[in-house]
Amino acid sequence: MSEINQGHAAKISWIVEYAVWYEEYSVKAWFQDGSVKIVDPKSVVFKEGVGAMFKPLQDIKYFAQASYDQESETICLLNRADTAPEYRYGNSDNCHVLTGK
Repeated sequence: MSEINQGHAAKISWIVEYAVWYEEYSVKAWFQDGSVKIVDPKSVVFKEGVGAMFKPLQDIKYFAQASYDQESETICLLNRADTAPEYRYGNSDNCHVLTGK
């Protein structure tokens, strides 16, 4: 990340610093503001009429391969299905705050 972007990114709390598969259909994520959250995207993955991109994630063995992508600073799923990081951070229906501000 360039020095210019680093200054800007420091003000964005939803930047993911690290993430690991947690349990079932959830990921434990450490955010730039120091908070640690359990991101639970079940409402998206199992939504009626879900698109082809999210369908494979209904297989727990596939979903459990979620990881952290350092270059893009976000949670990475094998099929590249994704939700916006600011959505994961702030959506109270899908994130349960463990610690943080």
